[in-house]
Amino acid sequence: QQFLAVRDMFLAIYFASNRRSNASMTELGFKVDVRQTKVIDTSNTHLFIGDGFDDAATFSRKLGKVLIPPIPQNHASILNFYDGPPATYEDFIIGLNSQGNPVLHTCDRDTLATYFSPDAAVPSYLTRVAFNRTVLDRYYGEPSRFEVVDGLLRCRGLWGLKMDNHHRNVVFCALGDLGYLPAPEQLHWKAHNIPPSGNWSDTTSRRWFNAEFAPSARPEDLFSAAYNQIIERSTAILGEPILKPLHEDDADHYAGVRVPTKNEQLEFDRVIVSLTKVVPESLNVRALRKLLPEEYVKTLPQDALNTSINVLNHAVQYHGLSELEIGVQTLRDIQSFRSKASVHRRGSGWRKAAERLNPKGLPLVELATSLILEVTKFLTAFSDSLANLKNGSGSKTAG
Repeated sequence: QQFLAVRDMFLAIYFASNRRSNASMTELGFKVDVRQTKVIDTSNTHLFIGDGFDDAATFSRKLGKVLIPPIPQNHASILNFYDGPPATYEDFIIGLNSQGNPVLHTCDRDTLATYFSPDAAVPSYLTRVAFNRTVLDRYYGEPSRFEVVDGLLRCRGLWGLKMDNHHRNVVFCALGDLGYLPAPEQLHWKAHNIPPSGNWSDTTSRRWFNAEFAPSARPEDLFSAAYNQIIERSTAILGEPILKPLHEDDADHYAGVRVPTKNEQLEFDRVIVSLTKVVPESLNVRALRKLLPEEYVKTLPQDALNTSINVLNHAVQYHGLSELEIGVQTLRDIQSFRSKASVHRRGSGWRKAAERLNPKGLPLVELATSLILEVTKFLTAFSDSLANLKNGSGSKTAG
């Protein structure tokens, strides 16, 4: 009931029970069919008892629902971590006037127009409000409490905020949705509020206004889809995944593969650490060796398969997948940079690794985006190639 109070919800329990008996209605003490309905404030039940069917002499059914109410939101047991709906609503920038000054309006939902109650004199619930992408840094930094996903920010079990996070430099929210945030969160978002420019992303426009199923184009979502695909396909073909799952203590690195919000070396390094842990450091050598016949392995130098990336590289070369060699090299460069930049003290080795990783001198946000997309492209292509690879070991692998 504490959880229900925080979510401002009731718990609905639906039930249905069917019973049969070999005893007749008369033997059970009934002269006619029984039909009863009982309705009270928090429950509704229906009972039927009558002649049976098939081999049963009597049949009964009881069905209904029970509502479990929340405790009051001012109850002492929840005040420590939840203070109820916001008592005040912040004003946010919704545009600029003719003098270039910000136009503000409250996010109180009761003051906004909707499609069902249009009012040209006040802003719409769906009025677009813009924020610098750094507004998300706080939530990325606490993955145990918050989750930033495609189109949604969640405070686990407490509140959520729909948003358009498909742009490179800005996050959009509907003015009315901001009114669902607790008061401290409204203040946080207000600090990152900027005058709106541009428009909703194509993905959000199709979802919100056209009621279409629109896939995300965010690099992190494309990566996640490619990662899940190669896990599923390699397990089906090789009997085990090509990428081993992370230990639960490292699970936050799945969400760490994302586009940084700013061109800061520390944030970029964290993305590289996550990308390295999820892909090159998670390569499953046993699964990859199934793609190499023993006759081929015997022709290799003794240390040719001494690292997981070397095993991957030989699997790619043996099967003539030359188009994947660039992706393998990208994984090498990422792992090398991570080793020299994010773990050890920096020196000449770090500079060389940085130059290999970023030969064009791209800003760090663009570089991280490019690397995520390159790894995504490699995972997708390798996954698509798996079904056609020869059985290298004679065990249960690709057919």
